[in-house]
Amino acid sequence: MLFRSQPVLVFADEPGRFVLVDGHRRVRALASLRVDVVAAMDLECAEADALVRAWQLHMSRRPEAIEEAWMVRELMDTHGLSQHALATLMGRSTSWISRRTAILDVLPASVQEHLRRGAVCAHAAQRVLVPLARANTKHCERLMESVARHKLTSRQLDQW
Repeated sequence: MLFRSQPVLVFADEPGRFVLVDGHRRVRALASLRVDVVAAMDLECAEADALVRAWQLHMSRRPEAIEEAWMVRELMDTHGLSQHALATLMGRSTSWISRRTAILDVLPASVQEHLRRGAVCAHAAQRVLVPLARANTKHCERLMESVARHKLTSRQLDQW
């Protein structure tokens, strides 16, 4: 049976060896169906550029804020890009880059997990939880547990 879907995005880290950049869920789904062939688009660039291009193309879905934070951190730490260079490359402000990195640098792992699950949106996390975590990590964790338990909206959290 032939499946048609958007191509996964890859880049060659050495001749004949490709690394998957976008399409992990599609590959897992196809593997569970015992399909071992998938259409792929070679981005024909280095790893850092491939990550940014995949983000720009949003081929599979809009990434969550924490996923963007992981990508930004990877590009800064592994590939040595500065906030300014990365902001220019991604078409974002240095403030946006800083807010994304704060998610990983400031928020405790338990709060990051809630963010990853969608219990709180990026805007609320950056506007309310990050400043609270900077002041008192334990209070941030307690607030996040309450937000998740009561399913508060970002507007309700912002009003708090």
